[in-house]
Amino acid sequence: LAGGIIGGLLRYRKQQQAVREQEARLQQLKEEQERNSRSQMEQNRQRIQALEVQLADAERLNVEQKQLLQSERNLLEISNRKIQINIEEKNLLELNLRKSEVYQYFHAEEHWAHIAPEKWGELQQAVETTYPRLIGRLRFLYPQISTQEIRLCYLTKISIPVKGIAAILCKSMSAISNMRTRLYKKLLNEEGKASDFDKFIREL
Repeated sequence: LAGGIIGGLLRYRKQQQAVREQEARLQQLKEEQERNSRSQMEQNRQRIQALEVQLADAERLNVEQKQLLQSERNLLEISNRKIQINIEEKNLLELNLRKSEVYQYFHAEEHWAHIAPEKWGELQQAVETTYPRLIGRLRFLYPQISTQEIRLCYLTKISIPVKGIAAILCKSMSAISNMRTRLYKKLLNEEGKASDFDKFIREL
């Protein structure tokens, strides 16, 4: 009995440690996304405006203070330019993906019943070119992610409808719904709906 209790405690502690590690990975991912988001640009703009107000009142500033404020403003402006470039580059990559032959291939219903094996490699290359950190982020959140689960993410990322995903992966629509729900929990360690999974993958 004592051995069973101790074993149960050890399993519980191991599960709790896994939860904490998962939460830490998710938090790191969220922070990374936030640093490169439009909201960060807006925060930078607001700070730049505040700095310009301070700089306008130059009579109250000594030379060193003024230089520091100008340096901060310049750095914020550079940061916003970099974020804007990243956004424009991302938009261009997504446009190229939607125009690609492999994207059109997977969106054509006549191919859903049988996807040529080499097309999976082409899709992987196209998606990873457009979203170079996608697989790294998925494996970071869920290291045991399977090939089929990765394919589900690819198909979701390129906006294949559930009907198409079910046909391509040779599963029923209800099975695909359950698969999305289960994978959402594996990735985020929290309950969610299939639609939550779709939103998460498309924003990732």
